[in-house]
Amino acid sequence: MLIQTAESFFGGCAGIAKVLVPNRSVSAVYQWRVKGVVPLAAAQQLADLSGGQLSIDAALYDRYGNIVSKSSKRKSKSKFKHKRRA
Repeated sequence: MLIQTAESFFGGCAGIAKVLVPNRSVSAVYQWRVKGVVPLAAAQQLADLSGGQLSIDAALYDRYGNIVSKSSKRKSKSKFKHKRRA
């Protein structure tokens, strides 16, 4: 679930924190903006609290529930080529 979608439904980060109380503080919710994705456990709670109006996008999470970063999809383009020593 994207943070923007949850913010628009619940009225911002403070609104998200209010419905997740006592599990989350407003400052914790603000930190989710860095990655732009709500953590999976919180996304499941928000989807339940929204009555099914918000859904969880499985493509944003790996099989362990971790957020898939955009940089992990790219192959590493290192400037240095290391030579193997015999």
